Amino acid sequence: MDNSDSANNGSALSIPAKVEPTLTQLESVKSTLTTKTTRKRRLRIPDRPNDKANLWNIMKNCIGKELSKIPMPVNFNEPISFLQRLTEGMEYGDLLTRASECSSVEESLTYLAALAVSSYATTSTRTSKPFNPLLGETFEYDRASDLGWRSFAEQVSHHRQCPLCTWSTTTGSFTPTSQ
Repeated sequence: MDNSDSANNGSALSIPAKVEPTLTQLESVKSTLTTKTTRKRRLRIPDRPNDKANLWNIMKNCIGKELSKIPMPVNFNEPISFLQRLTEGMEYGDLLTRASECSSVEESLTYLAALAVSSYATTSTRTSKPFNPLLGETFEYDRASDLGWRSFAEQVSHHRQCPLCTWSTTTGSFTPTSQ
């Protein structure tokens, strides 16, 4: 059965003849594939609003309640998710690559110690806790263009707070585990 019979019958789909893309279509596809999109990254997290919470009202609502049932004002939290804060620990992840390229064990341990200490660099100014992620919430952080790595984190369990995160680079991937 050829295509013209099936088109007239209406019961089968007709297959069009081979369609050649025009030169302008090919050029537009090529230009969209070759143009590199650059995103403007923010340099810092915005400051917390300076809303003064009325401490007396909070304490008045706390009388006779369990600590887990006390509603806390939103402005007590840091304006990021726990998954984002977890990913920020790999901001200096290139130290792992440098440590793997070292010839001596002592030099590798120096890079690993620097990575471990780097996560505490902002603790003096970050005294509030981040928001707890919802079950199934994800956070993806792509720094492949400038730092050579990307990260993906997902909240897989809520009671026993358990996020799953993985970092991948051009040389391999790293997935921390907890017992």
